[in-house]
Amino acid sequence: HVNGSNTAPVVFTSRSDDTSGGDTFHDGVQPTPAGAWRAVFVNSAASDVVLNSLQIRYAGNTYGAGNPSGFANSLDISGASVTATNLVVRDSDGNAINVDGGGALTATGGLLANSRSNDLVLNGGTATLSGFAIVSAPTGINVAKNSVVNVTASAFDGLTTGITTANTASV
Repeated sequence: HVNGSNTAPVVFTSRSDDTSGGDTFHDGVQPTPAGAWRAVFVNSAASDVVLNSLQIRYAGNTYGAGNPSGFANSLDISGASVTATNLVVRDSDGNAINVDGGGALTATGGLLANSRSNDLVLNGGTATLSGFAIVSAPTGINVAKNSVVNVTASAFDGLTTGITTANTASV
């Protein structure tokens, strides 16, 4: 379980992110690149996964920021069921969230923003989102075959494409 709160979220970020934890390198405020670290993984061995007020920032690359051979998912849910409130995944060098292998994400309130590719990818997974802002990425939600998405009371902005789907019955 991750048990942050609205006033004190749990933040997983790059050590160069001076906005959380202060100026680690004592070099003044410096920009933090997307992809400075890889990801948070939740797999089928996990059960009863709850993420309350979690922020994931500047992740999404296996080999380091901007490396085209290493684009990755910042939050990778594979075969697990995850419930989240106030989930923020932003500034991803790859996709913000990937749900696959029969995994499921049920999330209320949050932000998916500034991903290089997709804010949310479903590839054999399910997602139910309510009260989300899905912004500033080429694609907001990418739904592959054998996947289902349900989005309510949410806003899409600054995207080239809001939702792409391989099977129209899923939207």
